[in-house]
Amino acid sequence: MASASPAPDRRTAILEAALDLLADEGYAGASLRKVAARVGIAQPSLYHHFATKEELVEHVIAAGAARMFGALDPDDLPKSLDDLPRVIVDSIKRLYAHPEHAKFVRVAFAVARLNSRFEALMKRIFIDNATLGMRVVIQPFVAKGQIDGEDGVHLVRMLINAAGLRMIEYKVLFGHDTDEDELEQFLEFVVDAGDRLVKSYRRHEEST
Repeated sequence: MASASPAPDRRTAILEAALDLLADEGYAGASLRKVAARVGIAQPSLYHHFATKEELVEHVIAAGAARMFGALDPDDLPKSLDDLPRVIVDSIKRLYAHPEHAKFVRVAFAVARLNSRFEALMKRIFIDNATLGMRVVIQPFVAKGQIDGEDGVHLVRMLINAAGLRMIEYKVLFGHDTDEDELEQFLEFVVDAGDRLVKSYRRHEEST
């Protein structure tokens, strides 16, 4: 058995081990016993941090969500509406540069419908909190009258979904056969399509 992690890092080590197990073996296969063994602690010690498997999974998801929302640094927010497509797509690429994010997405898909607790958490993260974040990103341009608030949210969501789904295909579902050149071409297409939409909004702005 591996040596136990230092106490201050124990919780982090448990979450990392749980993420790996959930990604590799699914919810059913990721027992608390296996998690404890990977961390190098006795299973009863695990209960000092997480009382149930459901609680552990919720914290794994929360940690993954924190990494996800942290991918867009406030300093990297678009300075103009024209910057928006490039900033969004580059943020998605940066996010998937971390292998932990692909594992997180795999786990999120696997557990989302297992029980109402996980489903509610997924909705809060990917719908409620994500939409709030989109509104923050687009708000400066709404305030300038460059784009309608709902149109702005739809634009950001479209860019995230287009780039994100393609990254899921390559990094989560079919990672062993990734054609990086084709992936990059598609992401550049998303940026270009976003640029065209932004220009159409600007033409509307100039004509009013």
